[in-house]
Amino acid sequence: MDPFFTYVGYGAIFILVIVLIAFGVMLNKIYKQDTYPPMQNSCPDYWNMDGSGNCVLPPNTSNTKNRGGSNITFDASDNSKFDASTTANGQNEWYRILKANGDTTGTKLTLNDKDKWAEIPAYKGMSMRCAQRKWANKTGLVWDGVTNYTGC
Repeated sequence: MDPFFTYVGYGAIFILVIVLIAFGVMLNKIYKQDTYPPMQNSCPDYWNMDGSGNCVLPPNTSNTKNRGGSNITFDASDNSKFDASTTANGQNEWYRILKANGDTTGTKLTLNDKDKWAEIPAYKGMSMRCAQRKWANKTGLVWDGVTNYTGC
């Protein structure tokens, strides 16, 4: 075989290996920088948002989806599934802080206020999305972009 073709073949293989290594390094850096998913829904799945930006708990009916493990309760009767203490009036600490201002129905929560999440003792020092993730997982909610978040 002609030495020219041998040198060209070895050169092509060498360049191919260098290019593949470079692509591997670039893909690895991109993977480490990105968190998944890159964005989140404003409210848990199947919850509505009212005009003030509060998340509204779905009604408690037999076919309601995503109300929480055994349905979210806003009293101390089942405090075991909440990662927070109970206040003097029997409400969960997270509910007292996250309850929407002026809500008389007890079904509206302000879930997108990072200052309110920082007030909850169980979530101090966490980012808002990590606090939301811990809360949603603890209460058995599915919240796309939060419960599957990999940045915590």
